[in-house]
Amino acid sequence: MTMRMLCHPHVRRIYSAWAEDKPETGAKEYPVFLAQEFFKCTLEDYLDENPVKSICDRVKIFTQAVSGLRYLHSKGIVHRDIKPNNIFLDDHGDAKIGDFGHSGLISSESCSHGGKLYGTRLYGSPELLLMQKHGVKSDVFSLGMVYAELFGPSAAAAERAEWLLKLRILVLSPQWKKYPFSTWRNSELSKDWTGDASLMKIMLEPSPEERPSCEDILDLL
Repeated sequence: MTMRMLCHPHVRRIYSAWAEDKPETGAKEYPVFLAQEFFKCTLEDYLDENPVKSICDRVKIFTQAVSGLRYLHSKGIVHRDIKPNNIFLDDHGDAKIGDFGHSGLISSESCSHGGKLYGTRLYGSPELLLMQKHGVKSDVFSLGMVYAELFGPSAAAAERAEWLLKLRILVLSPQWKKYPFSTWRNSELSKDWTGDASLMKIMLEPSPEERPSCEDILDLL
């Protein structure tokens, strides 16, 4: 399946794609260019510009992002770089998953064997950042980080990044593994957080096998 064939209300449309051959550089790989559906705003922009975020809007945005990702997974595609900057918002505030520069087929060698770095440090799953075997559950971990940020305290981008880094450290700690909910309640990170801790916990499981599918997440929302 080519990326141009993807068609879902919560996935950014790709109209055409091409590679430019530049033999004079001697490169074995050529840059790929995409003509895509245009959006003025990403979820990152929304978080920067809306210090007081409506809970209804946050639930809608997250639900739509999960729906778009579920569609990609159903087509055998793993995104590998889910983060607020790759979730686009249209003029109605509806979310669409985009930027497929790190994506690949679930059946590909890069998924089954690893060996190459994908994703973004703050949002990527442990197995992605360790360049290990990975699949659709890697996207679920990234969704968990997006969920945590979306329902987290209102703050500037740098402060949100610091908060997310502390969260990563917390959820991968031995204390979290043994006593996740009491560890969360006793953490300063839980202050002013308005999401569902149970949902966040299962999405941020260190082991991919213990994370839910996108279908499971939608059932819980």
